[in-house]
Amino acid sequence: PRASCLSTSRPLQFDTLFCSDSVSKVCCQQFRAQTHRPMASRLPAVHLYTHMGESLRELLHRLCPEMPLKIVRTDFDTLVPSDPTPEDVNALQEAEILLMDPNLMPPLMYHLPNLKWMQSTWAGVDSMLKHLDNTKPVPSYTLTRFGGVFGPPMAEYVLSNIIARERRF
Repeated sequence: PRASCLSTSRPLQFDTLFCSDSVSKVCCQQFRAQTHRPMASRLPAVHLYTHMGESLRELLHRLCPEMPLKIVRTDFDTLVPSDPTPEDVNALQEAEILLMDPNLMPPLMYHLPNLKWMQSTWAGVDSMLKHLDNTKPVPSYTLTRFGGVFGPPMAEYVLSNIIARERRF
């Protein structure tokens, strides 16, 4: 069996995101099943708009070679929100599937007409949700997050720091 290419929470509509923490694996096989359309001759490209774009492209290509991938931009500071350039906005206009850092999404949230699925590269998406505009309709795309994958590494990090502190390393 193939390794999963993305670990995400169950796909939820944007407005029901608050209601569930259930976790599932989205793998290449599911990508094929979800994007298969009778009479369709193309798979939608996965657009990467993240500081991890190059490494994610390599990983996704290894796991799912038939998945079309487009890197839009990768030269971001990892935590500082960044306004998109006009070139970024133009490139993202065609995106149906978007893999991106959620701190980059707020300025784009209402400007991606073809977007059907946005996969966050973080476990949380609150950096996006606080930018919802009550005067506008809720975006209609599905929003998923990386969830259920950070527990063991975080536990190792905490435990190693406790040991280092107690032993004065």
